[in-house]
Amino acid sequence: MKIAFYSPLKPFDHKIVSGDRNIARTLIKLLKNLGHEVIIASRFRSYAKKSFEQKIILKSSKNEIDLTLNKMELEQPNLWFTYHNYYKAPDYIGPTVSEKLSIPYIILEASYAKKREVGEWKNGSRSALKSISAANALISFTKRDFIEVNKIFKDKKKNYILPPFPDTSVFYKKRN
Repeated sequence: MKIAFYSPLKPFDHKIVSGDRNIARTLIKLLKNLGHEVIIASRFRSYAKKSFEQKIILKSSKNEIDLTLNKMELEQPNLWFTYHNYYKAPDYIGPTVSEKLSIPYIILEASYAKKREVGEWKNGSRSALKSISAANALISFTKRDFIEVNKIFKDKKKNYILPPFPDTSVFYKKRN
C-alpha cells in the first residue's frame, strides 16, 4: 500500500532533534517494515509558537494544499496518514487532499482539549477539530487522548490505542 505520510508539527527530517521527529521517523520505519511504500506528502510545518501566527500559517497552507495535491495525483497514495494533529499544529492539508483523492484519512495522536475552544488558541483548536472530524480513523498513544477524542468521534470502532513500540534495532549489532 502507498501511504502518504505527513507530520504538521515537525517533519521527520527536521534539523532540530525532538521526540516528535523521532516518533515520525520510527513510524515511517514501522510502515516500511510492514511492507508499505511511504510517500512524504509534505514538509509544511503548521506549528505556531504564538497564536497570532496561525492566521499566517493557515493562509500559507492554501498554496501547500495545491502543491501537495499535484504531487499526490502523480504518486496516487492509497491512504493519508497524519502524525500529531493538535491546536498548535493542526493538519490543514490532509483532510482536503484525502477528500479530493477519495482516500482514507487517518490521524495518529490527535489531541483535543475543550478548554482551547475559547481564548487565543481557538482558531488552532477549531482547525484541529475539523481535521479530527474528517478522519476515517484515529489512533491514540494515550488513554487520555483516546477518551477526549471519543467525545467528538462517537464511532468508537474508529478510534484505537497504539501501545508503545520501541525501535529495538538499535540493540542489534549490524553484521558485515
